[in-house]
Order: sequence, then C-alpha cells, then structure tokens
Amino acid sequence: MGESEHFVQDGGIIGFLLEENKIRFEINLDAAEHAKLKVSSRLLALAKTVIGVTEGREMLFIRNASIQRKLTLVIFFVSVLGLSMTCLAFEVYERAIFVPR
Repeated sequence: MGESEHFVQDGGIIGFLLEENKIRFEINLDAAEHAKLKVSSRLLALAKTVIGVTEGREMLFIRNASIQRKLTLVIFFVSVLGLSMTCLAFEVYERAIFVPR
C-alpha cells in the first residue's frame, strides 16, 4: 500500500489518493495476483480505478467508479421514465375504452 502519485501504475497493489477532500483508492490486480492475494469484488467495486489482468486472461480492466455510478443512475432514470410512460399509456388506453358514450 502506498500514496505516491503513480503507486499502482508502478507496481503497487493498493494506492491511496486525495480527490475533492475525500480519500480514494486504486487497485492493481496484476500486483495482487503476483503477491498471491485475492481482491474481493466488493472492494473492486469501491475502487476509483482498477488495472490489471484477471485470471490469466489478457484484459485491460481500467474502470472509473464515478463514471459507472453515473451510468447506473442514467439507466435507472431511463427505466423509471419508461415505466412511467407505460403506466401513462395504459391509463390513456383505459380511459379511451371506458369513456361513456
């Protein structure tokens, strides 16, 4: 663990950084695997950035957690909007069918 500027990129396992007066951390999966350490998926989800290879597959796994959170919120609100539109369409349909003539 370290807090130098490029700690994770230089081979460290977990690097801490200060961002907007909050302590964040980055994880290097290659370094963790080399040290025979397993990193939980919960810890990976909380990390600002994760880099490395997972389970022998060459896979660049650089992820920005704040972008993931924003995309999750966008997907959630689009889903809620879609559900609202469906309910509105159903209500309009019911009123059109049951209008007294």
